[in-house]
Amino acid sequence: MEKKKILVVDDVVTNLKYVAKTLEQSYDVVCTKSGKKAIEYLQEKTVDLILLDIMMPEMDGFEVLDILKDNPKTAAIPIILLTAEQDKELELKGLSVGAQDFISKPFVPEIMMARIERILELFTLRKYLELELKSKEEQVRYMENISSTDELTGLWKRGYLRQQVNFYLEREKGGCLFILDIDNFKQINDSFGHIAGDTVLINFAKKLQECLCSDEKAARLGGDEFVIFKEGTHSYEKIHHRATAIMQQLRKDETEINPDGRFSVSMGIAFARENEVNFEMLYSCADKALYYIKQNGKNSYHIFDIF
Repeated sequence: MEKKKILVVDDVVTNLKYVAKTLEQSYDVVCTKSGKKAIEYLQEKTVDLILLDIMMPEMDGFEVLDILKDNPKTAAIPIILLTAEQDKELELKGLSVGAQDFISKPFVPEIMMARIERILELFTLRKYLELELKSKEEQVRYMENISSTDELTGLWKRGYLRQQVNFYLEREKGGCLFILDIDNFKQINDSFGHIAGDTVLINFAKKLQECLCSDEKAARLGGDEFVIFKEGTHSYEKIHHRATAIMQQLRKDETEINPDGRFSVSMGIAFARENEVNFEMLYSCADKALYYIKQNGKNSYHIFDIF
């Protein structure tokens, strides 16, 4: 097992030799005679713990401690201060600026070893817990992602969109829901196979994302049915203009969405200006509008104004 590395910083050579001899059986010990040299060393190397003398010429231990704690690369290294005598004010100052412990001179080997072992054990445990926490956070993010995102298209799932829309509508009044249904999608699957059908869904989702405004979110409800939610209160004219723009963009991208043949989409739209509504109400009205356009030629849109 690789030994832990300890950096000892003291301007008195006899102290360095004594500490090195005491620790060398259990640790990899590096010695420096000044704070400046310690900082230079730590710019290139890393250690597991620092023993730092307080009383040194040119740069005392507190100055070194401040510099190390301000540097992200060295801020997490535990530091034990070495003091010539027990001084409560010095100890309080040291603890307040980031030292983990103190060892008083003259050194008692057993006490020195015990304090070093304790600090190293605590920091080893801390690193382990930090890694565990990071791993758990990554797992949570992964689970949130797979629970909220449609696996095929990368868009939000219906349940997650419903949650986000209702959360928005609890705080704000007004919103607009566009349901988009790919016309004759079953024929694509029947004629070219499900892989071709999936390709159309993926391409369609990509193009849908590209034409979204900053106040819009898209989701796949299931099958060949998609939805856009637009935040805020809007006039009938504005919704009409936005629906026309979406349809024109999708028609422009027709060959990219379905390289094997023709492509069109029908759209049902519901919007509320001031009424207190929720996702279910908007969806129900937009679905009625979609049904109307499906029964009347497809490849267009119909708007349901909830007021």
